[in-house]
Amino acid sequence: MAAKSLSRIRAPLRVQWLFLLAMGATWVAYAFSPADAGKALKANACIKCDLTRVDFHDKHLAGVNLKWARLNSSNLAATNLAGANLYGAFANHVTLTGANLAGADLRGVTMKWGNLRQINLSDSDLTDADLFLSNLSGADLRRVTLIRANLMRVKLEDANLSQSNLAHTNLMEASLRGANLTGANLTRANLGGANLALARFTNSVLTGAMLWSADLSGANLLGANISGANLSGAILCKTVMPDGVQNDSSC
Repeated sequence: MAAKSLSRIRAPLRVQWLFLLAMGATWVAYAFSPADAGKALKANACIKCDLTRVDFHDKHLAGVNLKWARLNSSNLAATNLAGANLYGAFANHVTLTGANLAGADLRGVTMKWGNLRQINLSDSDLTDADLFLSNLSGADLRRVTLIRANLMRVKLEDANLSQSNLAHTNLMEASLRGANLTGANLTRANLGGANLALARFTNSVLTGAMLWSADLSGANLLGANISGANLSGAILCKTVMPDGVQNDSSC
C-alpha cells in the first residue's frame, strides 16, 4: 500500500521534471553566448540567438538570417541589413538609425520603443509587426508591406510611405505630419486621433478607414478613395479633398 502511494507521488514529480527539461531546452535555444555575435558576423546566420545589447553599428550584415533572434536594446545604427531575415525577432528598444533593411523579412517582428529614424525599409515585409511607440521619422518606407501591423503612437513624420500597403494597420494617435502616402493602400486602417497635417494622400485608398478626430490640416487627399471612411471630428482646414476642393470647415 505504501509503495502504491509512493508511486502516485512520484508520477506527478516525473511529469514536472519532464516539463522543466522541456523548458530548459527552450532556454538553451535562447541562452546568451559570447560566440553568438561572432557567429552572426562570420556565418551570416544566427537563428534564435540572444544578441541582447549587442553592438553591430555600421556592420555589413546583408542577407543575414536572424530569425527569432533576440536583439533587445541592441545598437544596429547605420548597419547594412538589406535582404535580412528577422522573421519573429524581438528587438524592443533597438537602435536602427540610418540602417538599411531594404527588402528585409520582418514579419511578426516585435520592435517596440525603437529608434528607427532615417531607416531604409523600402520593399520590406512587416506584416503583423509590432512597432508601438517607435520613432521612424524621415524613414524610407516605399512599397513596404505593413498589413495588420501595430503602429500605434509611432512617429512617421516626413516619412516616405508611397505605394505602401497599410491595410488593416493600427495607426491610432500616430504622427504622420508631412508624410508621403501617395498611392498607399490604407483600407480599413485605424488612423483615429492621428496627426496627418500636411500629409500627402494623393491617389491613396482609404476605404473604410477610421479617421475620427484625426488632424488633416493642410493634407492633400486629391484623387484618394475615402468611401466608407469615418471622418467624424476630423480637423479639416486647408485640406484638399478627393475632388480637388479645399475644405476649411475646421479653420
